[in-house]
Amino acid sequence: MTLFKIKYENQPLKMCLAGSIEEIMTVCHKKFNLNKDVEYKIALEDGTEIDDNEVLMELTKRNTDVIVLKLYNENVENLENTPHRIHQDCLEGKNLKSRDKTLIASTIATLMMETNNKSLNVALQFAEKLCEDHPKTFEDSVGGVVWGDGVHTLKQQIYNKIGYRKKDEEKKRKNPTNEDSDDEGVKNREKEAERNKRQDEHGCINFAPALPEITVQMIKKQHVLSS
Repeated sequence: MTLFKIKYENQPLKMCLAGSIEEIMTVCHKKFNLNKDVEYKIALEDGTEIDDNEVLMELTKRNTDVIVLKLYNENVENLENTPHRIHQDCLEGKNLKSRDKTLIASTIATLMMETNNKSLNVALQFAEKLCEDHPKTFEDSVGGVVWGDGVHTLKQQIYNKIGYRKKDEEKKRKNPTNEDSDDEGVKNREKEAERNKRQDEHGCINFAPALPEITVQMIKKQHVLSS
């Protein structure tokens, strides 16, 4: 068993006595009261992920001082790889346009679906983290008057996107398409896809301009808080 110091977000350091990554995670879940539905990882202070017990033990042999490890949720996005314009607005504390917030919510929803973390609680964690890191960017305001911190609005946007994706998946399961269908069937599906492109999340036509595509990698990037 080895003694570690664990750092998680802005909480005080916790001491942890463990002999493996699994044991560290068990201790962290208890001491930090972590969400059981969310996957967490550990890394060195420079951001290097530790995912192998042999590597962890070798590090303990080579270090006489207590090793400090950072605990993080790999699904929390730090906006570092978002399009330059959005990233810059966040850094400068500018309030994002509605379509940019929708784009971020849609990207988060995509990741949640891929990682099977589709609960409202996970959506809330994303919203809380983004609003904490970029309060001016995500706050609710009209005409310069701030009326909310943006957490509820962003959470609901993300969860709404999840809901629509769930409906789409259910629809596909109930009505599977045959890859070898005739040309008429292909044309019908293309027409339906085109109609969907012109609809917003509420089904309204031409509600907003088409959004640019962002790769899932922007949200999958490991998020390790700076010391």
